[in-house]
Amino acid sequence: MARNGNGQIVASIMKSQNLYLSNTRCTHSMRFRTTWHGKIESKDIYNQIDYIAIPIEMRKMITNARSHKGMKYESDHSMVVTTFDFRRFYVKEKVPKQRVEKLDMQILANDENVQEDIKRKSALS
Repeated sequence: MARNGNGQIVASIMKSQNLYLSNTRCTHSMRFRTTWHGKIESKDIYNQIDYIAIPIEMRKMITNARSHKGMKYESDHSMVVTTFDFRRFYVKEKVPKQRVEKLDMQILANDENVQEDIKRKSALS
C-alpha cells in the first residue's frame, strides 16, 4: 500500500516514539481493514486511515485487530478494535503451597497428657 506525505509523517513518529500501529498486524480482507469510506466524484473510496498506536513491546500480545462497520451512530469512519492476550507476557508466579501439618487425631483422643495440655491452654485463653 502506498504512503502519502501524511503517512510518511505518521511512520516517522511511530519509529521515533517506539510505537506500533496495531491494526496493521493482522491480515484481514479489505472490508475489515478499511476505516474510512466515502465518495469522491461518485466513485466509492475506501482507505485505512484510523489506527490504534501501542508501545512496540506489546505487538506480540495482539490476537486480533480490525475495523467494525455499522455501529450505533452514522459515520464515514469505522471503529477500530484491537484484542490483546496479556496472559502471554504476564504470567503469575506459582507460589508453592504451604503444607499444613496434619494432626494425629488418635493421639488427641487417646493420650491423656495431650488432653490435659489442651485443657490447660484453653483455660489460659
